[in-house]
Amino acid sequence: MNVTGTLTLDKLIENSPAKNLFLVFDKYTEEPARITYGEFRNLAKGMAICLYNDFGVRKNDRILVRMENCPEYLIVEFACFYIGALFVPVHHLFRKEELNGIIASTNLKIIISDEDTEISCPSATVIFKKTINEYIYKIKRGSFDKYGYGNGPHFKDPAILMFSSGTTGEPKGMLFTHEACVYQGAMSRIIYQLSQEDIHLVYFPLCHASGQAYSVFPAVYSGGAIVLCPKFSASRWIEVVRRHNVTIGNLIFGLTKFVYAQPREEHDRDNKLRVCFGESLPEDEVKSFKERFGVELSEGYGLAETLARCTHNLPGQRKIGSNGLPGWGVEVEIRDDEKELSLGEVGEIVVRTAKRLKEYWMEPDLTKETIKNGWLYTGDLGYFDEGGYLHFVGRRKSIIKRSGENISPTEVEKVLKGHPRIEEAVVFGIRDEFRGEVSKAVIIVKDLAEMPVDEIKDWCVKEMAIFKVPDIIEIVDKIPQTYTGKPDRQKVIECYSKR
Repeated sequence: MNVTGTLTLDKLIENSPAKNLFLVFDKYTEEPARITYGEFRNLAKGMAICLYNDFGVRKNDRILVRMENCPEYLIVEFACFYIGALFVPVHHLFRKEELNGIIASTNLKIIISDEDTEISCPSATVIFKKTINEYIYKIKRGSFDKYGYGNGPHFKDPAILMFSSGTTGEPKGMLFTHEACVYQGAMSRIIYQLSQEDIHLVYFPLCHASGQAYSVFPAVYSGGAIVLCPKFSASRWIEVVRRHNVTIGNLIFGLTKFVYAQPREEHDRDNKLRVCFGESLPEDEVKSFKERFGVELSEGYGLAETLARCTHNLPGQRKIGSNGLPGWGVEVEIRDDEKELSLGEVGEIVVRTAKRLKEYWMEPDLTKETIKNGWLYTGDLGYFDEGGYLHFVGRRKSIIKRSGENISPTEVEKVLKGHPRIEEAVVFGIRDEFRGEVSKAVIIVKDLAEMPVDEIKDWCVKEMAIFKVPDIIEIVDKIPQTYTGKPDRQKVIECYSKR
């Protein structure tokens, strides 16, 4: 059922009353800046006029933005949507070497960066944040005397090209249409009953689906407000939630444990949160979080290719330890190639939804391999239980094959992190002459204390089949992370694959 019609992202921003609050920018150290929907529309349209007239940006041109979270980021983003240009966000910490592959594949018209770094792109004009702010000043004063930014996009047109965080190799470009982005907003509104009264907290980088799909698109679709922070701060999280009456929070990628580790305050429950996204956790941790902060963590399953979640654990129908039930507007099946599997059987998770990516950028073979007859083959393994709840098992390509047995690194990591003294764990396979592969666990112990390896193995033996117990355990002080705060599995393997 098509509930979004021909809506595009630039049209969405037009739907809310001008006086309603749209954006609060909280840098933690200054008085937060506040922008209404009416003010934001004027700024975004004005920026679209500037880009169109002064820099020759036209529909389908590619605009790369490399800035830390800030109001200018969203102003430029929606200016691109008004023109119909393709918005290409990348992480603000990317340097020249990291940008080269993206620049080479995108034929950019404009690069907008928040600092004066060495960026080489013959086809593109490089603009720095200082210049963007000069234009914003002119727009606010009404002293920009040019008009028009073209006819705008069609709902089937590309809107945003996001690059993966690269945990499985080189970053992949994922192309999403206006229709997909609007659909994500609509789906979130229906499932989480969003309204103009909701306030969404955003600190994930806006170059990532976690910032856009969990917060920006749903907020704009429902007419809610966004509290934008430059980056995540565990020590300030509840303070920001309480100060701005945040109702929709997001603690995926393991951020829950950092927030929970902060000193307990008397007023932790004195907040307006009604939804807080989180990862699957043991039952006691889920209950402890609710007891302390007064809100249930909402677990689920999703991936960047589907603009966040496909399944949801919602109040009244939650099953702790699972990844929830398929959400509105999404079909999920478990398959072995083309064959649908029965309940309890582990296979590949495949998804059909209007909010999936259109294609992988400049990778037609990968697109054809991943999208078949409208179904997205995720490369993730899972199963449905008798209640219809999805259980994520692990990545198909990361499965360890040890002496003929398949071992899910995710399953072993979950057991390891269930030990009260283990902070983080990454499990992967190492080639072995006799067993094909053996498993290795790289572990951080809480407070960097000493911990006998035998204690870890004894814990595993009690919790899982003996063949799943890691053959090799290495305790380290630090595990490499991606810019989203997840363990960087590829770098961990590179650093610790030697036996």
